[in-house]
Amino acid sequence: MSKPIGYRVGYLLFLTLAITPLLLGQEFRIDTELYLDDSSKSSSRNMTLFSDAVVYDFLMSDSPTPEPIQITIFNRSEKKFILIDMQRKVRCELERTQLIKLLEAMRKEAMQNETVRFMADIQFKEDYDITSEAVEARSDLIRYELKGSHPSDSTILPAYHDFLDHYTMLGATDPQRFPPFARMKFNQIIKKYGWVPQTITFSVGTNEVFQRPMKAKTEHILNMNLSDRDRERIELAKRCWMNYQMVNLSDYRGLPELVKDESESTTKK
Repeated sequence: MSKPIGYRVGYLLFLTLAITPLLLGQEFRIDTELYLDDSSKSSSRNMTLFSDAVVYDFLMSDSPTPEPIQITIFNRSEKKFILIDMQRKVRCELERTQLIKLLEAMRKEAMQNETVRFMADIQFKEDYDITSEAVEARSDLIRYELKGSHPSDSTILPAYHDFLDHYTMLGATDPQRFPPFARMKFNQIIKKYGWVPQTITFSVGTNEVFQRPMKAKTEHILNMNLSDRDRERIELAKRCWMNYQMVNLSDYRGLPELVKDESESTTKK
């Protein structure tokens, strides 16, 4: 799920931002473990902290005492991402408009290619199993299965769904991720049921693009409170934003030069 950030004096606005009452008072946490194929060992772990109008997502290291290696901050008020790479000590900032442009370009390119069109033009058939409280969404090649539950406080859902949609869109900036269009469509199903996921299973069959089947599962744990340690991590994210060098999206992600012009503006202050 994320990456690096930094922060200068002009960005103190982030910390003192006047937040509308609808965004205040929402604090909760979601822990996510990713499992690839049928492995019983998780491939990655993310810790996502919701604090008022800001979401802090930490990609944790695989070590006895896990520490953040990448941080993604999402300012819900400004619809803005700050990506932080803890190892390289750099940050990148992205506006929603930049993400939309990247998505439109990616979709246009995919729709013009018969081989990969299925990744951009997804039509799911949906089945709901009332006994197991699970939803399955499947196309000819792609399948999602969701098991979830209604949170004890449903007022957290707008914040969760807002982050879910934008974080999925962020996948368009990372060449190592699966194109985000199928998940964007599946997000609409998650929102329709008003659930916070407990498990999501994703699988892709074989075709010209995928020479072997792919399978992944995520497990999610919702905690309706933030701990003192969580708040310490939030402060760490803010310090990294303040101190790390800002780079453009191309340098941050290693994207082709053709994207550089669009991301160049993020380096100018």
